[in-house]
Amino acid sequence: LSHSSRGPVLRSGAQPGDHVYVTGQLGRSLQSGRHLTFDPRLAEAAWLCDHLGDRLHAMIDLSDGIGRDSARITDASGVGIELEAVRLPRHADVPSWESCLRDGEDYELLFCAAPDTVLPTSIGPAQTLITRIGTVIAGHGSVVITPDAQRIEVGEMGWDHQT
Repeated sequence: LSHSSRGPVLRSGAQPGDHVYVTGQLGRSLQSGRHLTFDPRLAEAAWLCDHLGDRLHAMIDLSDGIGRDSARITDASGVGIELEAVRLPRHADVPSWESCLRDGEDYELLFCAAPDTVLPTSIGPAQTLITRIGTVIAGHGSVVITPDAQRIEVGEMGWDHQT
């Protein structure tokens, strides 16, 4: 998205210490048919640009799954991301946090904002849910911290266009 006053929000701006957020709920989009009836998060992206300005450091549309797409931010920004499994917002029909990481076609926004950013629980005209799900860290790669405190690399979890 290129905002009229802020300019484009790239994948390459995430910084250690940033908080990681996602809009909406995740998982089972293909199985449920939600991928055919989604609302693009353009109004929400504009709201974030309007309200956060230069505190909005990076953003990506979740089309290939949060695992793979979060790794795209880490690759572009030269940082790592820690996602917290217990914070991932799931649709009611999603059986596990693993499904949120692997499933694609969610068409939600994953974004990184400065740690001093204060966000409401919902934004935009549709009052879309906003959930903090992790932190940008020094290092490389995207990991999830499981409910039993394991660290699992998630950068390869999601839709792979090569297969």
